[in-house]
Amino acid sequence: MAKAKKEKQSKLAVNLASGMFRLMLDVTVYAIAVIAFIYVTRYAYDFCYQIFGNASVNDSLHAKSMTVEIDADESLMDVAEMLEDNELILNKYSFYVKLKLEKVTLISGKYDLSSDMDYAEIIKTIGS
Repeated sequence: MAKAKKEKQSKLAVNLASGMFRLMLDVTVYAIAVIAFIYVTRYAYDFCYQIFGNASVNDSLHAKSMTVEIDADESLMDVAEMLEDNELILNKYSFYVKLKLEKVTLISGKYDLSSDMDYAEIIKTIGS
């Protein structure tokens, strides 16, 4: 009888431990999913704000100015990449999407740009 009681208690302990482990695993998986969802939605919001809002790299107090040259054979992505490398825009992909949405044609030449200019101001300066 004592042996049966010990086995029953042992099974109960194993079931309890198994249930607790499963609960902790479920909570961890759900927490990771929620954190991933928050990260993705923040990135999506920032990306869309860069396209449709008036985002700039710096405010006017911390702006840096630079002269950039755009050649006639440069693609939109090449220009976006160059502007991002020079820290004049936040994200080359969002800038590229904005150029495509607005059907901008780049005009070759030298331009004075500043990191406090938003995408619309940069596009107005370098394109038509």
